[in-house]
Amino acid sequence: MVFGTTLRFPGQFFDKPDDSPLLDPSNYVHRLKSAMTSLIPTSPRVPTNRATHVNANLNTCTHVFIRRDTFRKPLQPPYDGPFKVLERNDKVFKLDVNGRHETLSIDRLKAAHFEPEVDGPITDHSDPAPTVSTTTSPSTTTKPVRITRSGRRVHWPKRPLHTTATCKFIMHPFLYLVSITRFFFNFSGL
Repeated sequence: MVFGTTLRFPGQFFDKPDDSPLLDPSNYVHRLKSAMTSLIPTSPRVPTNRATHVNANLNTCTHVFIRRDTFRKPLQPPYDGPFKVLERNDKVFKLDVNGRHETLSIDRLKAAHFEPEVDGPITDHSDPAPTVSTTTSPSTTTKPVRITRSGRRVHWPKRPLHTTATCKFIMHPFLYLVSITRFFFNFSGL
């Protein structure tokens, strides 16, 4: 729409096609036949026996994991196992699954790797935790100073403060401010 022109309906935006030979209905069938005869069909793909990738560890492993092909709940592992391999074929393995012998396709299997067993006792080679020795003089008997994780020293007041104002402040700071404001300014609206 341009300013100063008359309004148009959507069908009026396009001009009427002129009578061209491409849109002539009597000529359309002839053009369609000639276009279809000029098409060259492509030959279908010849099926080939391509080798699929199979993990080399699957041929030598003693135990395998079995993939779950069902809907899994959150945090449920995708594989079960490990299970012992009893027999191997090109496409299927015979496994000992909880005392039963099951034959499963290699598509659902994944090789299980175990850490080598170590003979003898296991020793901890890590450094021992450093010990901090504090020197205290035997003549002074002071209470130990408490230090927070951030390194600040905690010291408590010498005498307990059990006044009404501090108890209110400890219980709820906003109520404490309201009661102090009422006391000093004598506001009845608060």
